[in-house]
Amino acid sequence: MFPYFKVFIDNQSFMNILWYTDERKHGFQRNEQIGEGPVSFCELNLTTLEEKLKELAGIPLTSPNYDTVLNGIF
Repeated sequence: MFPYFKVFIDNQSFMNILWYTDERKHGFQRNEQIGEGPVSFCELNLTTLEEKLKELAGIPLTSPNYDTVLNGIF
């Protein structure tokens, strides 16, 4: 399903973002080291998001469930 993002931290503490717009279009961005931007003074509690993602992960990705998954994300 598109768009699709992969975010990872490399061994130098840089945040790397790889995104796919569709099967042929993709991009890559390497951001500042973690702690050198808004992250340095802000802590996010993502517990609620993690719980919602676990709930949505249990729903099969089929056409009849499309609206359920879409509404759960947005």
